[in-house]
Amino acid sequence: MENEQNVVTEAAQANVDNAVQAVQNAAVTQTGKKKGGKAGNIFGWLLFIAIGVGVAVWLLFFNYQPTFSVDGKEFKMKKGVSGIYDAGLVLAYSDGSIVDETFKILPNTLYNVTYDVCKASNGKVTAKTGLKVKVFNSASSSKKITDCSIYSIFFYPADAPAGTTVLLNGQDFSSVTRATAKDLCKAAKMQFKANDLDKFANGDKNIVSASSSAFRWDIQEDHGTIYFTFTKNNVKISYK
Repeated sequence: MENEQNVVTEAAQANVDNAVQAVQNAAVTQTGKKKGGKAGNIFGWLLFIAIGVGVAVWLLFFNYQPTFSVDGKEFKMKKGVSGIYDAGLVLAYSDGSIVDETFKILPNTLYNVTYDVCKASNGKVTAKTGLKVKVFNSASSSKKITDCSIYSIFFYPADAPAGTTVLLNGQDFSSVTRATAKDLCKAAKMQFKANDLDKFANGDKNIVSASSSAFRWDIQEDHGTIYFTFTKNNVKISYK
């Protein structure tokens, strides 16, 4: 699945590059034409640029990839569980015991288990991070949990301990409030509607959502706690 996601991302980026190159070539061609006069050439050139920019923005939007970092160690949701471990983090149960990396998940299955993303040393959890995940296996055979994909990530900024810096798309949400959520979400390129975030700020909405072709995400407040959820779209598996 990870390879498929990487291919999709690389293909979309290639399409963006091709679109930009096409605009450049078309602009040169249009500028070289004499028919229609100077005004016609300028209009055609601007039209091609507008189309190219629109295509690029559309492709990049639908390839939105949630990115997280803990103390400068980054992982992307698209990389799956292996990305978490590559960042020097581990998955743990609610009681603080670390998940066995050889634990296998059944084929085409999502377990109803939420794991904490933690810092660890010498086989012991040293700190939680405010990040939690659900994991799924979309393959037709059992796979080790570290080879599986991430179905959803929950981020509770208030649960990140002092001395641990957790960033969401490069932004520090540790002190997020309803009033500051709009600017932070915009800086994190989360692409919520500005009007929805205004309603979230003044208390008219408790949850604001957005989605791309690959993911859906939201910010919400529940009993004074603000948190984020990122979920993989179009997953066809058994929920157990």
